[in-house]
Amino acid sequence: RNLDGAPASLQGKVTVVALFSVTCPFCMNEAPKLQKLYRDNRAVLNVVAVSVDRKDAQAGARAWVRKYGLTHPVSTDFAAFEAALGKPRGIPSLYVFDRTGRLVRSEVGEMLDEDFDDIARYAKDLK
Repeated sequence: RNLDGAPASLQGKVTVVALFSVTCPFCMNEAPKLQKLYRDNRAVLNVVAVSVDRKDAQAGARAWVRKYGLTHPVSTDFAAFEAALGKPRGIPSLYVFDRTGRLVRSEVGEMLDEDFDDIARYAKDLK
């Protein structure tokens, strides 16, 4: 799997795609960690959070951005990501793509601080 057809802004850097739901407690725990990963490493990686919520997705995503002070992109175009990545096995799900858009890691369930540190290290090592 890869991110063929990804926007130019996602190309050339490691990209993390995180699927979330506004009702998921594990997603709530991960949101600040994803923001920190992006804030501290945006020179070498992208983070895109994708809402899987079907009802009031736009309003939910806007509230999510405000609640967690997110500065990375948040999308509600879950269908496009599902078409590219397949149906997720659970929420939260996280996908890491290398600079060429090739999938190099995927996780289902809540990520630990060490996992985010590993992703940051991976992105920095590719620089």
